[in-house]
Amino acid sequence: MIGEFERELITERINEGHERAKAAGVKFGRKPKLTKGQEISPSEWANRGTFSMEELAEKFNVSVSTVYRWIAAMKAN
Repeated sequence: MIGEFERELITERINEGHERAKAAGVKFGRKPKLTKGQEISPSEWANRGTFSMEELAEKFNVSVSTVYRWIAAMKAN
């Protein structure tokens, strides 16, 4: 009973802190690995066939699955 009440108080304080941070313009979450301009390059290179997926991943310092995800996102748009 007391533990539940304490947990509610903690949750309220956390939520209030999140709201204050958002109001102050704080961004939550992980920062993108590359900028929007850089994301276009791997898909363009893959379409040209000049680099393999592994080479693109190494060039941009990301995993191969990330390169595939970028290319799929570019094709969807």
